[in-house]
Amino acid sequence: MSGVNHYLVLGAERDASQQEIEAAFTRVTTQLYAQFAGRGAGGKQTARIEETYAVLRDPMRRAEYDKRLR
Repeated sequence: MSGVNHYLVLGAERDASQQEIEAAFTRVTTQLYAQFAGRGAGGKQTARIEETYAVLRDPMRRAEYDKRLR
């Protein structure tokens, strides 16, 4: 997902720990679920959040991503 800052998507700091990344993911997905529950919407937001989390939870992918941000 080019052009998307994964840290902004989750509302996390760039130096966040893995636990903080997980907590941010949980918080954002809970908010999204509450916003779109029962309406079948939010597909693009859900995909963006899941891709973001996939990158940031994997130490190797996160390190590569961080290098591109510099």
